[in-house]
Amino acid sequence: MKPELNLSPQESFEFQTGAWSDEPETLPNCLQDASSRISVVIVTLGRPQLEQAMESVYQQDFTGTIRLLVIGDNCQKLPINLPTPPHIKLTVGNTRLNQNSNPYHRVARLRNIAYSLVNTRFFCFLDDDNLWEKDHISTLIDLIQKTGFLAVHSWRKLINHDGKFVIPNRYPWLPPGSLSEQMFSIYCQHGVMNPNDSIIRDRPTLNVGEQDYGMVDMGEWLFDRELFSLIQFNEDEPSGKHQLHSGEDDKLLRDLKKLAVPTACTSKPTLLYRLGGFSNDFTK
Repeated sequence: MKPELNLSPQESFEFQTGAWSDEPETLPNCLQDASSRISVVIVTLGRPQLEQAMESVYQQDFTGTIRLLVIGDNCQKLPINLPTPPHIKLTVGNTRLNQNSNPYHRVARLRNIAYSLVNTRFFCFLDDDNLWEKDHISTLIDLIQKTGFLAVHSWRKLINHDGKFVIPNRYPWLPPGSLSEQMFSIYCQHGVMNPNDSIIRDRPTLNVGEQDYGMVDMGEWLFDRELFSLIQFNEDEPSGKHQLHSGEDDKLLRDLKKLAVPTACTSKPTLLYRLGGFSNDFTK
């Protein structure tokens, strides 16, 4: 049975490569369990870093099957020329949305559509300009099995457009200025950031006074699909481009905390987070 995408009359989705299937893959008996199959979703504008992101998925040391869903955002044809390894089941599709919508709303909407295509118990997202270390999936799978939680996450390292590590001297998700410097000071004081390394030691909750500064990037999470019977990605638009913690990952984190959903962290910086996307630009 085909998935229900719940598209509006102004939206459409089409498969470009691969086929959707709700049938489990044929695997050796020793791998016939939920943790032997995982879905990875890449939502993309067709940026040139897309193939690098895909290669980092292909190079994972996870020993099961990876179902990779690449979902284009109004892309005529995505620039994918990579050979697909046997353990990767690649599906490429294209979604057409209102091109005038706020980018935060668009990303949340695309994630909700992509989630409807997921047919494995465990799944995660990778942005098309970011990368994973080879043990990203395997360490997250180990943790979610040990804890039985519906959501677990990693840490991240900051990189620039050349893939070199960036050691920040301010909070890079705000424009330069006093607020960016104040935020950097708070995160350094509480061990999330460090002026001597590139690691962001994300945590869901960081209470300082009456403010919760917790943050976890979407590319760090591994989810149990059961979680999304309770919540979905919030598609409401923020009031401004640089409004603090207003992305769909921040809203999801707030919903997890409202529902008191327990989470755990691998304490490994296995997401390589590239600065310079639409929500940040450390070069300015």
